[in-house]
Amino acid sequence: ALGSFLALILLIFKDILFFKFLNIPTGKEVVANKIYYLMVGSFFINFLSLNFHSCIISMEKFSFYAFITIIESLLKLLSVVILVKLTDRLFFYSLFLLLSSILVFVILYIYCKKEIYFCKFTLVKKKEEYKELVGFVSWNVFGSFGVIISAQGVPLVANIFYGVIINGSLSIAGQLNALIGTVTSNFQKAFSPYLMKNFVSSNSIADEIFVLTKVSVIFYSIVALPLIFYANSFLITWLNKVPPYVEGIVKISAVISLCEVLAGPLWMLIQAEGNIKVYQVSVLLVMIFSVPSSYFLLYLGFDIYDVWYMLLFLNVLLLFVRVCFVHLIIELNFFVRYLKTVVLPAITFLTVSSFVVFLISFLIENRSILDLVFLNLLNIVFIIFFAHFLLLDKYQRQGIY
Repeated sequence: ALGSFLALILLIFKDILFFKFLNIPTGKEVVANKIYYLMVGSFFINFLSLNFHSCIISMEKFSFYAFITIIESLLKLLSVVILVKLTDRLFFYSLFLLLSSILVFVILYIYCKKEIYFCKFTLVKKKEEYKELVGFVSWNVFGSFGVIISAQGVPLVANIFYGVIINGSLSIAGQLNALIGTVTSNFQKAFSPYLMKNFVSSNSIADEIFVLTKVSVIFYSIVALPLIFYANSFLITWLNKVPPYVEGIVKISAVISLCEVLAGPLWMLIQAEGNIKVYQVSVLLVMIFSVPSSYFLLYLGFDIYDVWYMLLFLNVLLLFVRVCFVHLIIELNFFVRYLKTVVLPAITFLTVSSFVVFLISFLIENRSILDLVFLNLLNIVFIIFFAHFLLLDKYQRQGIY
């Protein structure tokens, strides 16, 4: 029902989005209109799939979760390969994404119905359960609304001032930074059921958050640091010609991703606690400022990079808010412990690792694909070495042994 409501809202406000804000090239209005409908369809199907993803993760069936993730990636890759022989590529790509979403949804539905006993459609008659569920979901949607406004509204504002040229650059930057999110979020998802089950043990939950955050930072470093220092080489190898603004936005977005990596275990615990009303309002209030702030900055003559620095500031502020909320839940002097145990070691580790990756980047100037692979493997060795001694404490190192 909620997915239908949100899809209906997107359809109702379609004309406002298309004719009031977006700069669509002349003659492309009809195609853009079709693409919009296809993307709304994909959103609706993906929204329905979230229920099955949640069931799979809660039951810790990660082998199937990995399988379905690979299937999604292969379907997207197949879509791109097919596009080579087609003309109206953007339209067909949107169509293939919708078909891929439908196929994945069918696989998830069949698997969950057979393998997970409680994953089925039933009519709940108790009003109390509806009230509790609707309240929790509504506040989640309320907070997510702020994140969505920021993610979609800022590119929309950029389109007003820079035209369609910025949309391609932002899309490419988003795909590169999605690599960071994919690696770290999948690891954190695997850990989330364990974190929620052990939430009742407040004495040890803080230590578990510290470990999860530190390991997430290691995964982040392996992906993000090469992306920051070799961004130009990756883009030239991938695209031959680098579009304007992409390299700078990729680097700033990679730093923003660090805030999201640090925030992952925190919002998982806040969700597990269940009392999310004030938290979600806080998320909305912080993130909703991104759109008017970006418009204000660009209107005053600042460039697109300043907008992304503003987004970085908002994400740091939101991280601070999340730490405060977890401190209220756990107490036990969590705020100070988090700074000493996680933030300071992470800053030391990332500073030293960044300096080494920066030095390694000078080894080879004209880099081929094999050169990039070699440099990244060398970076991984140093990152793991520094993480062992600078990020992990002696008890965590003992746990590895």
